[in-house]
Amino acid sequence: MNDISWHNSGQNLIDEILETDVSGNTVCIWPLGQCGFILKTAETVIGIDLVLSPMYSSGGILQSLFLPPFKPDTELHLSWLLVSHNHSDHLDVPTIEGLLRANKDLHVIIPAAVKNEVSFSGKRVSYVKQDQPVPIPGGSVTGIATAHDVYRYDAEGSSYSQGYVIRQKGMTMFHSGDALADQELLRNVGKFHPDVVFLPINGRDEIREKQGIVGNMSMEEAVLFAKQLSPRVFIPMHYDLFANNGFDVETCRIHAEKIMPQVKTIVPLLGKKITIQL
Repeated sequence: MNDISWHNSGQNLIDEILETDVSGNTVCIWPLGQCGFILKTAETVIGIDLVLSPMYSSGGILQSLFLPPFKPDTELHLSWLLVSHNHSDHLDVPTIEGLLRANKDLHVIIPAAVKNEVSFSGKRVSYVKQDQPVPIPGGSVTGIATAHDVYRYDAEGSSYSQGYVIRQKGMTMFHSGDALADQELLRNVGKFHPDVVFLPINGRDEIREKQGIVGNMSMEEAVLFAKQLSPRVFIPMHYDLFANNGFDVETCRIHAEKIMPQVKTIVPLLGKKITIQL
């Protein structure tokens, strides 16, 4: 059974993010559930797919298994927020607006095609096409087109769904967002030789598809995909937010350690800091 308790949250978590000192080829990672993470390196602080608003149904019923650790209007010294695609558990308008208000140096990157679906005013939100590197302190961020559940492009050839390759001094990380594992993605990501990969493990099936739930790579597919990339660290994600769209992460960890013992598999616990030195 997945651990869905917050190991750190509220002001204690905020203080830890703000006060943690990172130097050299080290990254500190705070998992915030589903595909949401905060990454802190010596050069910058990056958020990915952060959702800090409670998720309720139209009838006022809480849909998620846990509440956010703090409110959107929180100063975190964020410089970048990467959004993979326009689903409510990845792109949350109140979260983005709140973080922009509270973090004066924050710049948001959203897939270019999504501008047709949701638009933000202001110069600190950029709609970026895949394969176009964006310079950040100490490196770059590059969007990679993903299939969720198929590759979808707008009239200008911009993908509606993107993973992100984050390059910093001495390290490269890949966060897939929601995605299927295929040879095209393997080629596009493999050329970056990522040290750390974040991949979904919740899978897909006919029952969920009939409910309108778009699936991802399965646990077995994610582990095989990670093995083919040969990273130093594998972090599974997208398994804990919804009761009807998850997976047992401990099963994934056991399988990963058997299939690729040379890769360190880290289970992300809610709010618990992960420190990786490369």
